[in-house]
Amino acid sequence: MKFIKNILEILFTIYAWLFVILAFLIHFIFASIIILFFKHKAEIHQKISAPIIKLGFLICGIRVHVQGLENLTTKKNILILSNHQSLLDILVYSMIIPRYFSFIAKKELAKVPIIGWDLKVQKHILIDRKNPRKALAALNEVKNLLTQGRSFLMFPEGTRSADSAIGNFKSGAFKLALESGVTIVPCYINGTNQIIRKKSLWIWPGKVIVKIGKPLKIDKIDRPQKTKILELNEQVKNLIIAEKER
Repeated sequence: MKFIKNILEILFTIYAWLFVILAFLIHFIFASIIILFFKHKAEIHQKISAPIIKLGFLICGIRVHVQGLENLTTKKNILILSNHQSLLDILVYSMIIPRYFSFIAKKELAKVPIIGWDLKVQKHILIDRKNPRKALAALNEVKNLLTQGRSFLMFPEGTRSADSAIGNFKSGAFKLALESGVTIVPCYINGTNQIIRKKSLWIWPGKVIVKIGKPLKIDKIDRPQKTKILELNEQVKNLIIAEKER
């Protein structure tokens, strides 16, 4: 029985990745033409991406259920903080978030054909984790953009969880939130790790649940103390855990 499941998984993965490659190519060509006629190219490009992702999920048997979507419709910019399970998380959020936003990606992704172009056009921030000076400069850029009104999606764990457990949160996102005074929206995502597992490219159909918590207003502090950062870290983690258990 396990042998048959493995064969089916291989066949489905080939089918799914072929569609993904085709979808990326179609999106690349279509979006490249459409954005020529608009001033705000990054926003338009991202809007075009959402229906392509939705179609891809439909064809690959990936069902996404969202609770609390109204919490993402605030007029001001927001910092969406979520747990992280899979490579798929970014695509799920790109499909459901009803506003323009950016996220932080590893600079190595800029070299991947089409994906690198997408990251550049949509103005996502590339970070060099091996170079502390450049990494700090990237985070300062994020802080400036948050202050200027751009929304961001971040995964405070800093890595993907192999299971549904929520790991420890790093302090960077909370320092940025305090220094910019941006409203935080805590989110919990589950099920993506069963569709594309950590350190794997195998794909299997499945159900994804996203729970979006109520916005948390943050008072701006120019130089927040470590205790304040840790306090906010713990508060947001507890809010995400509460969404998980809701």
